[in-house]
Amino acid sequence: MSQTTYFDSPLSGGYYIFSLNSIETDRPDGSGSLNASLSQVFHRYSTNVIDGSISLEHAEVSTVGTLVIGANASAIFSDGNTSVVFSYVTPSRKYVRNVRAIGVQIVSDYEIDQPIDVK
Repeated sequence: MSQTTYFDSPLSGGYYIFSLNSIETDRPDGSGSLNASLSQVFHRYSTNVIDGSISLEHAEVSTVGTLVIGANASAIFSDGNTSVVFSYVTPSRKYVRNVRAIGVQIVSDYEIDQPIDVK
């Protein structure tokens, strides 16, 4: 399942994307598994009415996971990977954050927040 929405006005515009995919597998022994992926993307530009400068916002979230359920729900196992990326850029500032996790353990966390020299 996927949906894309576009929006536009005189001072702002962009899009939003939502996507969900899943595959369910039933096994002869009564156990089963569910593999799922979810992603969302938000992208917007805004125009400053005072100076005409443009700011960009961009955010992405994606996660992939597996859930295995044993026969009679006797054993449950889950595992997954998640990534969250956010960026915000204006004529005077750039901010980026990227966090990745496997299961519940954060494996990387990158962040940059820097002024942009306006001349």
